[in-house]
Parts: sequence; C-alpha cells; structure tokens
Amino acid sequence: MEHVLLLCDWTRAVWFGSQMQCTPSKESVSSVGVWLQKMFRKCNQGNKTKASQTWSRIGITMWSIWKARNRKVSQSTEPNPETTINYAKMLELDYFNATEKEDKSTTEPNRRKNVPLKLNTDVAFSKETRTEIVAVVIRDCNGNLRGGTTANIKTSSSIIAEATTIREAIIIAENLNIENVNIESDCLQLIQALKTGDTLWEAESIIRDIKIIQKRLPNCGFSWISRQGNVLAHTLASLKAHNQLANHWSSCPPKQIVELTRNEKMGLPSLLQSCRI
Repeated sequence: MEHVLLLCDWTRAVWFGSQMQCTPSKESVSSVGVWLQKMFRKCNQGNKTKASQTWSRIGITMWSIWKARNRKVSQSTEPNPETTINYAKMLELDYFNATEKEDKSTTEPNRRKNVPLKLNTDVAFSKETRTEIVAVVIRDCNGNLRGGTTANIKTSSSIIAEATTIREAIIIAENLNIENVNIESDCLQLIQALKTGDTLWEAESIIRDIKIIQKRLPNCGFSWISRQGNVLAHTLASLKAHNQLANHWSSCPPKQIVELTRNEKMGLPSLLQSCRI
C-alpha cells in the first residue's frame, strides 16, 4: 500500500507536482498510517482554515492516485502524473466551492460537469529525442487555465501525431468527467474527418477510438482553430520539446504560458515564442 499511494515513481511525481508539493521517500515513510499521522500533526501547526484545506488536499490527492491505479488494473490505462494532478485540482475546486458556504447544495461538486471547457491540442518535434511531443491545454469559458498535459510519442507521420493528441484530449475529458467540452486542433484535415465522417486511412484506427469515446460524452465537439489561435498549446509542446517545462508546470505555469493566457483573455494577439519549432 505504501508503494502504491506514496513511493511509486509516478506517485511521487503526483505528490510533488500537486498542491501539496511534497515528495514521500523510503526514509520518511514507514507506513501509510504513520505518514498520515505526521502530516496531520504538520497540518495542525497552521491556522484552522489552512489546516483543514491541507488535510483535504491530502485526502483528495490520495483518492486521485487510487483511482488512477484502479484504471490501470481495470482498463490497462497507464497512470499519468499530469492527468492525475489535474483531476485532483478539479476535485479540490469542487470540494472547496461546495464547503465555502454551509447552505450550498450537496450537488455542487457535479456543477463543473456542465461548465463548458475547451481543450486545445498541438504537436511539436523534439530533435533531441527524435520523438513528437503532444500537448493538451484545458481552459474554461473565461479563458482561465485549468490544467493540461504533455507526453512523448513516436509516430510515422504528423497526421497520426495530431490524431493521437486529440485522442489524449478526449480521454482526459472522460477521465475528468467533463460533460461539456470542445476540443480544438489546427489540423484541418483531421477535424474535417472527425466532423464529416470522411475516411482518413492513415489515422483511421485512432479516429475510431476518438469517436467511440465521444459517444460516451453528453456534449463533446471538435473545432478547427488557426495556427495563430493555437499558440498556447504549441508553446506548451515546444517548451516540453526543449526540456524547459517542469513536471509540476500545471501548478506553477512558466512565464510564457502565464503571459499567453493573460493576453488571450484580454483579446490581444499572441506571438509565437522563440522556442517555436
């Protein structure tokens, strides 16, 4: 149990990249129970409100890790630290919003399901690893950054890489229980295939996966976006390709991501970063 919740490599990455920003180790963890007791005492050193929030974060992070572990067992889905961190952050927002006022409805945690979210996707190429970097950025209807993920893949074409990125995005939407989502890509050929049903043999198996998941989501659509309008996702992928993106970037976004998000919210034109590939 200690290994599953605290000491596994991907689990330690979740703890470090989450709001807790701690890294359990074999030296600091003798058992889950003892570690929780230590964290409880540490929480109580602060004021009551902060202690309650920190203790809640510990429980939410553990639950998110456990759920990711169960998906691996039941669905053979490899745990992804960034996806798990994003899931925990959204659960935290739901929980803290629901408990902010005593008279709030107990169905408040489900309210986010109906809030429209936009997932932007893009791909960059890493010359160092000779692999493609896929990036997914999650934003709400106000343009606020809600999370995202990046991953290294190796494919035989750019179309397959773009399709893989969209598949990653729709898997994230399903795993996070996002019911109202629009997925955007600057790959016109792929978006046309998804919207019209035209055959794109090169990526047909991936497109089939995407459509299967889409049927399980109440309100999920796909849109084409210009390259200029997709700078945020491209910059994220490029930063990862140049090893300039920390594992916990979603909790502490780099300066370029913060500035791009702010500019797009203000309606200012976005300029491609110097790291553009």
